[in-house]
Amino acid sequence: GAASEPQIALSKDGPAVAVWKQKVGQKSFVYLASSTELGQWVVGNVRVVSSSSPSLGDALTPQIVVADNGKQLTIVWSQYNGPLVAGVRGDIWSASCEVDSNELECVQPLLAETNDVGSAFNPKIVAGVNRRLVVWEQLKGGKTEIWANSSSNSGSSWGAPIKVSSNNSGIAYLPHIAATANFSEVVAVWQQDGVWTNRFQVSTGTWGVAQMIGTPNFQNTGAPKIALDATGKGAVVWSQSDGTRHNIYGKPYLGQGAWGTTELVEGHNGGAAINPQIAVSPAAGGGNPVVVWSELD
Repeated sequence: GAASEPQIALSKDGPAVAVWKQKVGQKSFVYLASSTELGQWVVGNVRVVSSSSPSLGDALTPQIVVADNGKQLTIVWSQYNGPLVAGVRGDIWSASCEVDSNELECVQPLLAETNDVGSAFNPKIVAGVNRRLVVWEQLKGGKTEIWANSSSNSGSSWGAPIKVSSNNSGIAYLPHIAATANFSEVVAVWQQDGVWTNRFQVSTGTWGVAQMIGTPNFQNTGAPKIALDATGKGAVVWSQSDGTRHNIYGKPYLGQGAWGTTELVEGHNGGAAINPQIAVSPAAGGGNPVVVWSELD
């Protein structure tokens, strides 16, 4: 059947691992495939990682992260708790795998989100040594909020979900999250009547207070993305309209919850600039961020 939504990650001294959504009959599953050390992909290394229980519905939007010195990986996805009929709910699931040379040993999937207040979808995950943290969109009371959950045992079990977005009346969606390898900094951003953020307090295992860092007009901003280097500094970028066209804006993250000044990243006044992506070197003092985006010509 049709395959879509691919994601890929590289393990240390081991295989590349890809995940994607694939339709089989009337139902979508999350598949995983691993390469050999020589970069070859073989059919025998393809498997289903999402729950195949006949009582569950489609699985979608998989994400993958590698951690623990490249020897562990965790996949998260959203999966409906039944066929697509009235009352069905999306839940966040996870599965963890151990990397051993060209072999992957994966455990049975488990729920990473159990609050059941409404459909949960669009998960994003980060990882550190033994740590996993996932954020997602949660439908509650007719609007979407940003929720999160964490694991301190490499995804073998999960804690209690918590809301991280503001009680602002606007809907919150399109979450993105970044973390240092040692989890000294973990920062989430999302869209909610502007660009918002919250920081995970690693020492206490709790989230701080959500704050707005971008223009307070959700119709003019969109798709925030964040990246951090090893020191916990980095930047967030987003698309924002000036009333005529969309440009790309950015704001430096100074670490410890502090932010710099919003700057125009792209403003040559061509076509609309949208859907930015950002990367920084994971090394300490990784240098200037690199940003790419789509632009209409």
